[in-house]
Amino acid sequence: MLMINTVLRNFLKRPATRKYPFAKRDPFPLYRGRLINSVGSCIFCRACSNKCPAQCISTDPKEAFWGYDPFSCVYCGICVDSCPTHSLFMLSSHRAPVPTKFVVYHKGVARVERTRNKSVPTAPHRSETPSAVPTINAPVEEPPRPVSAAMPDLKAADKRIKNKK
Repeated sequence: MLMINTVLRNFLKRPATRKYPFAKRDPFPLYRGRLINSVGSCIFCRACSNKCPAQCISTDPKEAFWGYDPFSCVYCGICVDSCPTHSLFMLSSHRAPVPTKFVVYHKGVARVERTRNKSVPTAPHRSETPSAVPTINAPVEEPPRPVSAAMPDLKAADKRIKNKK
């Protein structure tokens, strides 16, 4: 008797599912879909490839190359959070189904590396010693000798000990 009630109730109600291709559901807020990189603002710092748990992102800063395998991606969003220039972002839609696998490659402009000497400001050089600062004549300590230099002394001491006996 209970089964007949359930069958009649489900028969008279509308279906609980959607007709997918014709009626699509809006994505949830903060939904993580396709990964997009705006290569113009990317500095190829490798932060995204270092933080990616699936290792689906590969970067080469010398060649200004960024590669992404969407079939290995787990869509966690860690790479988006770790990007210092915010050039990575995720759309709220998935990519369309495809019959073959592919890898997304982007080629950008390599950033110019600065030498450390040019980027660090230097203090002006003064040849004279200011008179307000007294100089201290402290004894100069001798640096410790390396172990290899100390070994011959130990061997000589051992020979002296053996000769005394």
